[in-house]
Amino acid sequence: MRDKVQRLSNGPRPENGEGPIHIVDMEDEEAVELFETLGTQTTYQIYNELQHEPQTPSELADSQGGSLQNIHYHIEKLETAGLIEPVDTWYSEKGVEMSVYAPTHNPLVISFGTDSSRSRLRTVLTRAFGGIGIVAATSLVVEYAVNWWQESGESQSGTEISTVTTNGESAQPSVVDVIVNSPGLTVFVLGLLVIMLYTIGQLRD
Repeated sequence: MRDKVQRLSNGPRPENGEGPIHIVDMEDEEAVELFETLGTQTTYQIYNELQHEPQTPSELADSQGGSLQNIHYHIEKLETAGLIEPVDTWYSEKGVEMSVYAPTHNPLVISFGTDSSRSRLRTVLTRAFGGIGIVAATSLVVEYAVNWWQESGESQSGTEISTVTTNGESAQPSVVDVIVNSPGLTVFVLGLLVIMLYTIGQLRD
């Protein structure tokens, strides 16, 4: 069903964007409505699926194993609570409009603090998510640059080096091999570690 819907769509499937962080305080009425809405298992499962990728009601009905009418009921609950919204419109082969739904806020954070602590939490998380984007971009640049440098060196020398054992079988890659062969991944993992330590340190202060 999903492949069929994608072929019938007017464009590519929209992606969940990294929008501004939405922090909900436990004492706010919004938090009460949020928990009441997500208290139903089917509603929660639908919201969780939409966190991974935007989908149409028909796709959700297939994955949840429920009727389309029941799915529309839960979608209406999520939309009324401001948790999801239509982000695109597709058309079936019969010309029927199908709304594509995605989370309204991505990410959504529940806070148990005062106004000052919520403000601090927002600042720390905003910096953390921004840092992840920078680390991801940097890792891609590093991976591309190192691969280009290695390919240039191999083309000039005309040789290719491989690690083998004494019996001719390929050796298991060591940590050094992983770092050398996947520099972009190494940069990304180390960057995430630094961001995690920074975030933990800021939240503890």
